[in-house]
Amino acid sequence: MKVDFNKWLIELRRDFHTYPELGFEEFRTSEKIAFILEELKLQVERNVGRTGVVGLFGKKSSGKKQWTIALRGDMDALPIQQTNNVPYKSRNDGVMHACGHDAHMTIMLGVARWLSENVNQADLSGQVKFIFQPAEECCGGACCMIDDGVLNNPTPDVIYAAHVNPELEAGRVGIYTGPCAAGSDYFQIILRGEGGHGARPHFTQDIVVAASQLVLSIQTIISRSIPAHDPVVISICKFIAGNKENIIPEEVVLEGTIRSYNIESRNLAVKRLKELTESLETAYQIKTKFIFEESCPPCICHPAAMNLMKSACLDVLNKKNVLNLEPSMGSEDFSRFLNKIPGGIIRLGSGNTPNGIPVILHNGYFDIDERCLQVGVKVFSQLVLKFFDRQE
Repeated sequence: MKVDFNKWLIELRRDFHTYPELGFEEFRTSEKIAFILEELKLQVERNVGRTGVVGLFGKKSSGKKQWTIALRGDMDALPIQQTNNVPYKSRNDGVMHACGHDAHMTIMLGVARWLSENVNQADLSGQVKFIFQPAEECCGGACCMIDDGVLNNPTPDVIYAAHVNPELEAGRVGIYTGPCAAGSDYFQIILRGEGGHGARPHFTQDIVVAASQLVLSIQTIISRSIPAHDPVVISICKFIAGNKENIIPEEVVLEGTIRSYNIESRNLAVKRLKELTESLETAYQIKTKFIFEESCPPCICHPAAMNLMKSACLDVLNKKNVLNLEPSMGSEDFSRFLNKIPGGIIRLGSGNTPNGIPVILHNGYFDIDERCLQVGVKVFSQLVLKFFDRQE
C-alpha cells in the first residue's frame, strides 16, 4: 500500500534531516536517493561528480527532436551543531541541514514520484533529468558533476532549481528575472614586519596598525572606485594577529570575501585591493602578500526560462503568492550550470514566524514549515508539463 504523498514527503525530508552529511561525504544520502529513483523506474547513474546521483525520466526515441529539462537538488549539509530539539534532530554530531538542502532533495524526489504515478514515460516528448548535486556549500560539487559529463547524454535544454527562503511564508514563491545571487570570491592578505615589545613600538614595524588601516581603507574601494549603482561587497571576516598582550607580532593574516554581480567590477575591486595592500610596504616599511581565489561566479537567471517558471507558479498558486524578488548577495554554485545552459532558480517560502520557526539560514535553530514541500512539488511538476506542452 502506497504511503500518502504528503506524509511520504515529510517522512523523507525528516530522514534526510536526521542523517545529514557534509560535501562529498553524502554516501548514505546518495544511496537513498538512488534507491528511491530506481523504485520509481527511472534510469539511475551513481557517483557522478564523486557522490552525485542522476535520474532520467522518459524514454529516448529516434527521429524527432528530443527535449530535456533538468531539475537540480543539492544534497550536502553544513558543519553546524543543531540546537533545536525536534524529533528529527541531527544524529551526526556537528553536522546539520541548516540551509534546506534536505527539502530541496525531497521536492525533486517528489516530482519524480508524481511524474512516475501520473505520466507515461513513453508518452513524454523528451526526458526529465534529475540532478542531485553534492558539495554545494563549498562551491565544488557543480564543477565536479559538469566535469563528469552530467550535462551530456542527454544535454538539457534548460535547467531549474529551488532554494528555501525562511523570510517568505510557506505557500509563497519568489521569482528572479536576472541576477539572483552574487559571485563569491576569497582573498587572503599576509603582512609581515619586525615585532617587539608593546612598550617600545618605535623599535618595531607595527603590522597590527598597518592591518587596521587597511581594513578601514578597503571600504573606500566600494565608495570611491565602484559605481554607486553596481552592488559590490568586500568584507574582512578573519583577522589573526599576535598571541600575547605585550608583544607586537611579526605577522598578521586577514581573510575575506568579495561579492558582486558584475565581473568587471569584481576585477576592479580585486585590483584596488591588491594596490592598497602593496601600498603598505612603502607607508609602513613592511612586506605584504596578496592571494586571490575565484570561488563561485554570479548566478544569473535567464528571462525566458523564468517566464516559463513564473507561468507554472501562477498555475498552482494565487497571484499574490508569486513575488518578484531583489537579488541576494549570497552565493549559489547553481551558477556553474547556468553558465552552460539557460535556466533559473526560485526561492520557495518556508517560513512560519508565528509558530516559532526561525528565519535565519546557517543557524543551529533553523527549520522549515513543511508545507513548502507540497508547494515545491506542485510548482516543479507543473513546470515540467508546461515545458513539454510548449514543444508539441
